[in-house]
Amino acid sequence: NEFTAWGEFVKAWGWGVRDGSSELQVCTATCVTGSGGEGKGQFGISGSVEGVAVDSNGNVYVVDYSNRRVQKFSRDGDFLLMFGGGVNKTSGGNVCPRPGSPADVCQAGAEGVSAGEFGAWPFIRGSFITIGPADQVYIGDQERIQRFNAAGEYISEIPLPGRTVFALAADRSGGVNSGDLYVSFYSGNFSEPAEANVLKLTPPSASTSATLEVSRPTGIAVDPKGNVFVVDQAFF
Repeated sequence: NEFTAWGEFVKAWGWGVRDGSSELQVCTATCVTGSGGEGKGQFGISGSVEGVAVDSNGNVYVVDYSNRRVQKFSRDGDFLLMFGGGVNKTSGGNVCPRPGSPADVCQAGAEGVSAGEFGAWPFIRGSFITIGPADQVYIGDQERIQRFNAAGEYISEIPLPGRTVFALAADRSGGVNSGDLYVSFYSGNFSEPAEANVLKLTPPSASTSATLEVSRPTGIAVDPKGNVFVVDQAFF
């Protein structure tokens, strides 16, 4: 769903959200619940969306948890592409673009640890995606953060041995810290992250340049001035 800055509903998109049809639709008035699945613009079942991010052009990236892929939409809700392990059924590749000639068939991604694949994301309500200042797409994964370009192509990764990302945010302020990543980690317990702090990582080496002391950090966000906001479950 899209809302204005004042919380007013703008539109929703998903399979059948306008009239229940088996297709990707955009709805701006009375909407219905979309249907889950593996098609373009569909999302898996059981709360499959685990992170949303917007790039400088207004394109929307959505982590489709149970389908092991990331989908990209225009600001109008049009499907643009998806990426993940083997999502292109036609070519077997890890990127499936908008249908052309000949049309590509998109599908759910395969779990894996190779470049461009997504591993065993923890079954938590995390936020595993953020967009960097040059529209690099960072995806938190098991023991790593992967970096992709706007076309969904794998670029590199930041290894995080023994850690699984819980939440991820990038500084896009244009200031001295622009491009730095802020990350909290998951321990295997639904209610607790693995570390009682948020780490500030500086790509590409991912050296820890600072530690934010937070008792039980979960969600993270960075505003246009570079200020960092962290949800601390110790205060709930």
